[in-house]
Amino acid sequence: MASTRDDSSGSISPRPGSSRKYPRLLVVWASMVLIIPTFSIFLFSLAPYNAEIFGFSLKKYSWPANDSALALDTLAKAGNTAKHEPKDTASKSGDSGITVIKIKGKYSEDGFFTQDGPAFTDTTSHRILLIGDSEAEGLVYPLNDYCIANNHKLVGCVKWYSATVFNFAKSDTIVKIVRKFNPTYVMVVVGLNEIYARDLKERENAAKLLVKKLQGRPYCWIGPANWVEDFGINKVFARSADPGTFFLTKKLTLPRAGDGRHPNVAGYHKWMDSVAVWLNESARWKLKMAPPKKRYQPLKSPAIYFNAVNFRGY
Repeated sequence: MASTRDDSSGSISPRPGSSRKYPRLLVVWASMVLIIPTFSIFLFSLAPYNAEIFGFSLKKYSWPANDSALALDTLAKAGNTAKHEPKDTASKSGDSGITVIKIKGKYSEDGFFTQDGPAFTDTTSHRILLIGDSEAEGLVYPLNDYCIANNHKLVGCVKWYSATVFNFAKSDTIVKIVRKFNPTYVMVVVGLNEIYARDLKERENAAKLLVKKLQGRPYCWIGPANWVEDFGINKVFARSADPGTFFLTKKLTLPRAGDGRHPNVAGYHKWMDSVAVWLNESARWKLKMAPPKKRYQPLKSPAIYFNAVNFRGY
């Protein structure tokens, strides 16, 4: 029989030879099943990068801001708005303290600029603001390493998921952020969502408007990390940006994440290394960007998130 009944109490007594240890082992096993994944998720949340498992990319989700004013207020409180202007090594534009250099050169047939003579060199410690689409999510970490290594301050990062140049150019959000953080150098990375775009004239007008919204500050425009050939968006951005400020990313071979479009962790580092060489040697507004001796430094600069699906900005 599976069990015996105690007639005096009516209770079921355990099978002879059975043990009461099994329920305890079951409790221990169930606890480990809960504790180990929870602890793993906690560690992942502290890590500065997304993870890849069997070719799938695990991304940490941040709740997108649906209201630009609310998000901007949050960003402004977290940022340091103290003025820090670059040293005057050339003529100035008004009283802004922003260096203006007249660059001589010519454009090639595909729209890319070749500069005549040496580029302007600036060894000043800068306040750098990164603005971009989802590519900024991964690029900000190696950029942070370079900023720490070269005595620059990464004052903030704007990550506008699913955004195009229209979102950045037609809204007043970027103008407000630039004014709040008062960077002395702005990095723009946008275009991944426009690889297949064909309305190039409209996007060129928007790109020129975005450049104006940077308010005359030194900047660089980092082109999208193409995973396929585009229909001309890189040429549009190259023509719209000031001479010597556009970095053509599409020539780079970057390892990709599980989605096949975004670079993976190694890809973002390779990308930033290439941008850094260009900034150090060839850009219109050079930046001191010596390779960092230490990687994966903690990211302490504030970030602001938008999602163009919920907030297009105009």
